[in-house]
Amino acid sequence: MTNFVFISRHAPTEAQCQLASKAGVVLHHFGDIDAFDDLASHNKLHGYKREGFAGIVCVHPVIALLAYQAGLVVGVFQNINRAAAGDPLRFECGMFKLFTPHSEATFTP
Repeated sequence: MTNFVFISRHAPTEAQCQLASKAGVVLHHFGDIDAFDDLASHNKLHGYKREGFAGIVCVHPVIALLAYQAGLVVGVFQNINRAAAGDPLRFECGMFKLFTPHSEATFTP
C-alpha cells in the first residue's frame, strides 16, 4: 500500500477509502490548502514528498497541477450527484484515477 495525502476540507468517505485501497492507496487527510497562496502550497506539497508520501488526492485543479510539477502522483475521484432534481446534492464516488508523468490508471467501485 502507498501513502497519499488527501487534500480537502472534508475527510474521505468510506467509499473513497475503499476505492483508493483497490488502487493500493491509503488516504491520509491533512485538510485543505489555499491553492492561490503559491509559496504556502508549494512548501506543503514538497513537504509531503519529503515526508515520504507518494502522491496526493485533491479536487482543486491548481493543487493537482502543482503536485504534478512537484513529482507527486495525483489522484482524483469522480463525484456523481445521486439527488433527484430539486433535492439537495448527494454525491457518491464513481471512479478513481491516478495520474503520473507517463501513465494513467482508472479504478471503479
